[in-house]
Amino acid sequence: GGNISWRRGTSRSLYLHLFNDYLLLSRHKENGRFSVFDHTFSRNVVVENVKVRSPCVHRFLLRLTLVTNQHGKLREHHLKAHTQSEKLRWISALTPIKEEIDLTQYYGSRQVQCLKRYRAHQYDELQLEKADILIVTQECEDGWEEGFRLSDGDRGWFPSTHVQTIVSQRARARNIEDRLRLNRPS
Repeated sequence: GGNISWRRGTSRSLYLHLFNDYLLLSRHKENGRFSVFDHTFSRNVVVENVKVRSPCVHRFLLRLTLVTNQHGKLREHHLKAHTQSEKLRWISALTPIKEEIDLTQYYGSRQVQCLKRYRAHQYDELQLEKADILIVTQECEDGWEEGFRLSDGDRGWFPSTHVQTIVSQRARARNIEDRLRLNRPS
């Protein structure tokens, strides 16, 4: 679970608890307990990035819609995260993953190579080994990136301090071609 703020007149902390296929929304009570006030299956959740043009308005906003909650009702929550990466990580966690990755759509995408091992600390982080090649799908200004490892397709977040951009367009294309060649039936 994670702590995220929400607006309804005043800012109050809201906790999202995401299990394999279920989302709970709660508030913190005394003695380390939580009070659940809304919940639904994750398939009934739609999450949207709210883009704000005004620099004076909080930038890390998202809209969480429970299409059908536990009472069969539509509920919409406007939330603000503390950082850009927290916002994007929740959007990623609540967005269904496409099972099959079509590598041909990533020829122009940024690729990075891992410079030093990284041990994942959160469920949505990607453990990295030195020399792993990754395709970056999202970048955050606070030093986190999301992507998938080219060798096995595993997806997750990782710190940008552990990777280096592969500048050569030829090397990036060769990395994808090599992976496609390995995926072809013999």
